[in-house]
Formats: sequence, C-alpha cells, structure tokens
Amino acid sequence: INTELFDAALTGIRGCTVHGHSLRLDENGMMFDMLQRFVIDKKSGMIKYVKDQVGVPLDSEVKVGKAMDAKWLKAHTTMYHSLVGTGFRDDAEYVEYIQRIHALRVKYGFMPKE
Repeated sequence: INTELFDAALTGIRGCTVHGHSLRLDENGMMFDMLQRFVIDKKSGMIKYVKDQVGVPLDSEVKVGKAMDAKWLKAHTTMYHSLVGTGFRDDAEYVEYIQRIHALRVKYGFMPKE
C-alpha cells in the first residue's frame, strides 16, 4: 500500500461485505466505513486498522500512516486529477489499472480456491 495511489485516510482496504466502498467522509475526514475497520488515533494523527476486511477485530492494530493534505493529494493521486485538469478517462494509466482490478475481481472473486 506504500504507493502514490494510497492515502491512509481516504483509501480504505475493504473486503467481502456490502460495505466495500463509500462515497462520503466521516466526522474525522476519513473515508466512511460502517464497520470501522480503520480508525484515527486523534493524538498522533496516525491511521490504524483494528479489524480485518470482514470486520473481525485484529490481534494487534496495524498503523498505515497519516492522512495526506489536499496539496499532496492533488499532486500525487489520480482520484484528484480532475481538480488539476486531467479527467479520469483521459488518464490511460488510471484506466488500465482500474480495468485490471475489475477483471481480476470478476475472475477470482467467484473462484477463491483456484
């Protein structure tokens, strides 16, 4: 997850629940997650995972980093390129990546043992 596409607060690692994605932020400015798989330590600002992908509590928390500011997001992530003049469909690398994820999820999502 240590890539230019990952922001600890706005990118959630989710799993096989109906709550696999969100289109809103919570009260802390993080991507909303009904199962609260990841939380923010308000004292340090560190984002940490406390549950696995299906919402089962972890044996120990996993720290993934701090939230990035808007300036960093605009410069580094494809999600915000439309704010700086590049739309999603005009970004060939982004489209290729999303198509690959979609294909793999369809292909392997129904056959996890194969």
